[in-house]
Amino acid sequence: MNQDHRIVLMDRARIERTLRRMAFQIAERAGEREILLIGLNERGSAVAAVLEGCLKKALMQRVKRISWVVTKKPDVSPDLPASGKKERMVIWVDDVIFTGSTMFSALQKIAPEPEWYSAVAVLIDRGHRQVPVHAEFSGIVLQTKAKEHVEVTLRNGEPDEVLLIRNTRL
Repeated sequence: MNQDHRIVLMDRARIERTLRRMAFQIAERAGEREILLIGLNERGSAVAAVLEGCLKKALMQRVKRISWVVTKKPDVSPDLPASGKKERMVIWVDDVIFTGSTMFSALQKIAPEPEWYSAVAVLIDRGHRQVPVHAEFSGIVLQTKAKEHVEVTLRNGEPDEVLLIRNTRL
């Protein structure tokens, strides 16, 4: 018989503090560049929305955000908003990065402009990459095991908790 044990790694307050810290790190790296956040899928978009709020509130920086559902179809890519500046920092945002396959798929679908600086931001980095993708900005780096899963739950469209789920046999 299998049973899941759930451990709360982050509550809403800790998630918000972590994303606020990440926002400062992103802003510091961005300098004068315009920031474009690309939130991947539902949970990555929720994380990107909080990051956007932190960046706008604390730094009064010019930030744009789009949401994008990553599919396996090769011809589907997001429409990027026009940039007011030539230089742009594009931040690919997801909730959890594990093998890197979702992020890798997204990165392959948009050819960056020469003036762009691209980086990956995730709330949780689980390691175990199968593709060459590095999260430059991460809230927590957490080495997990094969029988473990990390889930970011949403409440009213916002990140609410980060759970570590361990599947154990009794």
